[in-house]
Amino acid sequence: MAKRDSKADTAKETTITLASMLGKDGDDAKFRELLHNIFAFSSKIEAIRGEFGKIIGLTGIEFTCLIATAHLRQHDQVYVNSLADHLHLSGAFITLQTNKLAQKGYLSKTKDSNDARRVLLEVTETGQQALSNLGLTQQQVNDILFAGIDQQSFAALCDAFRLLVGNSDQAFKLANYLGNSAT
Repeated sequence: MAKRDSKADTAKETTITLASMLGKDGDDAKFRELLHNIFAFSSKIEAIRGEFGKIIGLTGIEFTCLIATAHLRQHDQVYVNSLADHLHLSGAFITLQTNKLAQKGYLSKTKDSNDARRVLLEVTETGQQALSNLGLTQQQVNDILFAGIDQQSFAALCDAFRLLVGNSDQAFKLANYLGNSAT
């Protein structure tokens, strides 16, 4: 019996079956490249957020919570749970981060008068000033980060990532279930 070349077999296996993601030969090389690029971009975004946070005395995730609160507050009241939903993070984790921001004076937290379980978030004057001071830095960095993206590509990216974020929640639940089933 002939010995199988396990490297060749592994190379031919695909990590996705969606026809739109497969090459002409049925391979998933472009899909894998996309995933690796998304990972690299995500890592850089996280590192940049860390640098933004450092400039104003925060960690990257604290900065993300602060700027997301300020953004969401332009449209509606912001609660711990609505911030958690927006960032696709757990309420408990957001509670920890917003507690740190409140201790540092960047956010205020008040219990909802109608529902004591809900905590309203407001960016303080200190928080607003920190974000304002960071504005020029963000513009410079983001202009470099997204250079070369035209309006049509930007709109396509927005649509694609909106879809992918929703899909990723479902995909994580499945991966978590399968991972727990394997043990």
